[in-house]
This record gives sequence, structure tokens and C-alpha cells, in this order.
Amino acid sequence: MEKAAQMYRELDGKVDAFGVGGADLGMYIGDKWYDLYSVQKLVRFVKTTPLADGAGIKNTLEYRLAPFVDQHIGDYVKEKRAFVMTGVDRWGMGSLSCGLVMRQSSAT
Repeated sequence: MEKAAQMYRELDGKVDAFGVGGADLGMYIGDKWYDLYSVQKLVRFVKTTPLADGAGIKNTLEYRLAPFVDQHIGDYVKEKRAFVMTGVDRWGMGSLSCGLVMRQSSAT
């Protein structure tokens, strides 16, 4: 991890953007951001170059996933149960899945 941190330091200001593929810099739970400090050590030397971990895409698109599936293939999928094991990391999908399950169970 230290070697990667040094590479970020060497390339800071020399590249257009950094990604930290596969690592989360933090996570949203509801509307609050929580830093994951173990990953922050990896990028601690980045001062000028924009840095992204994919959380923006995840938090934008995943809230739309369950309604999209329900609208487009809802009749095709008879059982609508979801087990989202990474519920904290996938807050958008988890919260929507819970909402759909609660709506369906109250409708039966």
C-alpha cells in the first residue's frame, strides 16, 4: 500500500485524474459521508489532482435500479426478494430494496 501511495505522490499534478479502482474512499449512509480512513492513507499525498472512487456513480445510479427493474421487467420477475449483503456499501440499492419489500409485504 505504501508503494501505491508513493506512486500517487509522484504522479500528483502530472495526470488529469486518479481513480482508486476497487477501493472506497468513504461511503454515504443516507445523506452523510463517512471517510474510510484505511483507504485515506493510500491517497494522503494527493494535493492537486482530482480523485474518484466510483461513489458518485454508485450513489446516483443505484437509487434508480430497483424502480427501473420493477418498471421494465417487474411482471417477468415473479418473486421480488433481494438480499443485499453489502448493504452499507450499497446504501442506495439496500434502502430501495427494503422499501420495495416493505411495500410488497404490506400489499399482500
